[in-house]
Amino acid sequence: MALSRFHEMFSIVIGRGNGGPDALQRTLESLSAQPYRNFEVILQEPKDAARWQDEFASARGIFSLAELPVNELLQAQSSAWRGDYLMLVEAGDIFAADALGAINAAIHAQSGRTLPDLIIFDHALREGVIRHLPGWDPDLLQHHDYVLRAFAVWRGMFERFSARAGNPAELLSGLSNTEAQVLHIPQVLMELDADKAPVRSLMAPATIAPAVSIIIPNKNGVDLLASCTAFLSEMASPFELIIVDNGSDDPGTWRLYDELRLRHNAKILHFNAPFNYSTMMNMGVRAARHEFLLFLNNDVVIQHAQSVAIALDYAARPAVGIVGSLLRYPDGSVQHTGMVARWRKDGVGQIVHVLCHEIQDERGHIGALTAPRNWQSVTGAFNVLRKSAFLAAGQFDEVHLPVEYNDVDLCLRLRKRGLRVICLPLEGITHAESQTRRHMNPEEVEPVNLASLQEMNRRWPEAFAYEPYVNPKFLLPPTEKPKLKRVHKRANIHKRLRRLPSKIAKRLHSLARLMLTLLAPRESPLPEMQKSSLVLKPGLSIIGHLHSEIGLGE
Repeated sequence: MALSRFHEMFSIVIGRGNGGPDALQRTLESLSAQPYRNFEVILQEPKDAARWQDEFASARGIFSLAELPVNELLQAQSSAWRGDYLMLVEAGDIFAADALGAINAAIHAQSGRTLPDLIIFDHALREGVIRHLPGWDPDLLQHHDYVLRAFAVWRGMFERFSARAGNPAELLSGLSNTEAQVLHIPQVLMELDADKAPVRSLMAPATIAPAVSIIIPNKNGVDLLASCTAFLSEMASPFELIIVDNGSDDPGTWRLYDELRLRHNAKILHFNAPFNYSTMMNMGVRAARHEFLLFLNNDVVIQHAQSVAIALDYAARPAVGIVGSLLRYPDGSVQHTGMVARWRKDGVGQIVHVLCHEIQDERGHIGALTAPRNWQSVTGAFNVLRKSAFLAAGQFDEVHLPVEYNDVDLCLRLRKRGLRVICLPLEGITHAESQTRRHMNPEEVEPVNLASLQEMNRRWPEAFAYEPYVNPKFLLPPTEKPKLKRVHKRANIHKRLRRLPSKIAKRLHSLARLMLTLLAPRESPLPEMQKSSLVLKPGLSIIGHLHSEIGLGE
C-alpha cells in the first residue's frame, strides 16, 4: 500500500458495548498495534484510560469522557474530540492490521483534493460473517443498516448537518438525507462485535398515491394484455390507461380494447410501423395528462395494485429519478432486481440483470431482494417516474435505441442529472420477458440490438468502467446473454427435478438390491432392505465441501 503524505487524524470513541469483560481489551489491543499513529482514543471510564496511557503515548493519546451523550459528540464545535474524522465503535470491535493507514491512503488516492464527508468500508461480523458492502445507498440504509459501525465521518460534515443522533445508526440515517460525498473502501477493515441488522419491510403509503398515466405497448397478445391490466380494478388512486397498438390484427384484441375503453376509459394509440419501443412510449407520454408515468410491458402481471402505490410514493421523492421493481419469472425465480454495466474480456460493454434466475427463496446479498436498492439502471418493463423528469432527460432515443437499452440509457441520463435510480422489492410482480415482441424475426432483431449495444458503449463508457452500487468482490463475470429458451431451461432445473416420476426412485431401489446381490458372497443370504427407513426422493445429492469466493449468500 502506497503511503500518503497527508495523515488525517482519527478520533475513535469506544462505547461499552455488550461484550464480555475482555471486550475492551481486544479493541484497544487492535488499536495499539496500528502502524498508523495519528489517532486518539476516547473512552467512557477514566480508569480504563489511565491503564492504557503508555500503549498510546506514541499516538495522540487516550482520554476519558464520563457518560458524554453521543449527540453532544456530534457537534461541529465539540471540544471532546480533535480529529479530522470521527469513528463511533464499541468494546469488542477489532480493527484489522493497518486499518487506519488503509483509510488514510484511500482518502488521498481520490482525484481532487476534497475530503469525503463519509467513509464506509467492508467488515466482518460475529463468527466470521463477511460483509462486502455495496456503495453508498441511502434508500437501502433506510430499511437496512448495512454499514453498522464501519464508517468514519469528517468533522466538516457537522458544520453542514445538524446531527440529532443518539447512536451510529441514527447518525447514518440522518446523513442519508444529505448531499454527502461518500467514499466506499472495498476492504475488510474491522470485525464488529455485532449481528446483521434486520431488514425493515416496505410500508404502504399513508396517503392516496398521485394520479398516474399507465402506458403499455401491445400487439395482439390478448391474453397477455388481459392479465396485465387486471390489477386496474383495484387501483385506489386516479389513473389513465394508454395503450400504444403496433398493428394488431387479432379480433379478440380489438374486443379487449373495447372492454378497456368501457371499463377504464382507455386511450388506444396507433403505431403502424415496425416495432420501435422508444417511439411508441414517447407517443404514449405525449398523450399522457398526469404528472406521473408507469411504463409497463404487456407481459408483466401485477398481483396487487398496492405495489403501484408504493412505487409512486418513492417516485414522488425529490431525489428519485425512476423506480423499478423486483420482477420474477412465472416459476418464481428472479428475472430482474436491477441492472449493471460491465466490460467483457473482448473490450465490449455489456448490461446484465443482477441475480437473474435466483430461486424464490434466495434473499440475495445485503438486502438485494428484500430492501430498496440503488442501481445504475432498472428494466423498462416496470418503471415509475415523473413526466417532467422524463422530458427533461430527453425522452427515449427513437433513432439509435429503438428496441434495446433505451431503458438503461434513460436511467443513466437521469443519474447524470443527479437523480437516483431505485429498485423496490415489490412482491407479486411477474414478467415473462420479451413477450411484448415475441413474434419479431430474430434475424431482424439481432442486428438492431448489436447496433444499440455499440451505441451504449460509445455513449456511456464511464458506466461500464465503474459500478457504484456493486462491491468489486461481486462483479459479475463477463458472459453473453443466454438465449431465452436455454435460460428458462436452466432456471427450471429445480422444478423439473421435483417433478421426476416416483418410478425413478423405485428403479434406484431395485438397482441397489441388484448391486447387493452381485457383490454379496455366494454363501451369504441377501440382506433385507429397510424399506421403512430408506426413502429415495427425486433430486440431486451433493456430498462435499462447497466454497465460493463470490457466493451470493452471506
